[in-house]
Amino acid sequence: MKDMQAPAAGWIKDIILRSDGIYGAVDWTERAVEYLKNKEYRYLSPVVLTQGKERRVVALHSAALTNTPAIDAMTPVACSEKPSEGESGADQSEADSSGRGMEALAELLQLDPSATMEDIYQAIAALLEGREALKLKAEACQFEVARMKADGVVLEALKEGKVLPFQRDWAVQSAINDLDSFTLWLKTAPQVVPMGEVCAERLPQMPHHRSRAHELMGLSAEDVAKYGNI
Repeated sequence: MKDMQAPAAGWIKDIILRSDGIYGAVDWTERAVEYLKNKEYRYLSPVVLTQGKERRVVALHSAALTNTPAIDAMTPVACSEKPSEGESGADQSEADSSGRGMEALAELLQLDPSATMEDIYQAIAALLEGREALKLKAEACQFEVARMKADGVVLEALKEGKVLPFQRDWAVQSAINDLDSFTLWLKTAPQVVPMGEVCAERLPQMPHHRSRAHELMGLSAEDVAKYGNI
């Protein structure tokens, strides 16, 4: 309407991020303080800027005192009940400990104090991606260590004759899955492969005579006499 005035009720000096929402440190005008004391206004109505089809909120433009906010379940600025003793001091302490909002979060992420919320989102995403890559690398190192231990135990089992060569892959996998159980089984497992040098028994000495077998092999009596039963 023409000549309609819209004086400010106060000025937001700082934005504070807390676990239950976004809070603003407001420097209220004297008239606004009276409005709130008299409970003439109960809520704030924020004006936000959105982006994209999803209408993602990217900025807070301003806020106005109202009794009919568009946001459901909004915390009233003017409470219907008197706060308990020490409550306001506790809220102020919590607000102070929350830091300086986005500036404190940017400092924590080692960003420029003027970083936008999008910069903060990207920094957090990069941290999460780096953490996942580090986790995968750690798991790969752990597997290599487990594989080396398993190879050593299985090699000893092969030397002791408690595992057959064709069982090597099975034994290595079993040792990787549960090294303690495999080692315990190995202590009580029987030896299935004779170890050490295997000596052939000597054939009994036979008389050096020419048999039918010698004839079939084309050996003469002289050959039999010379070479015997070798």
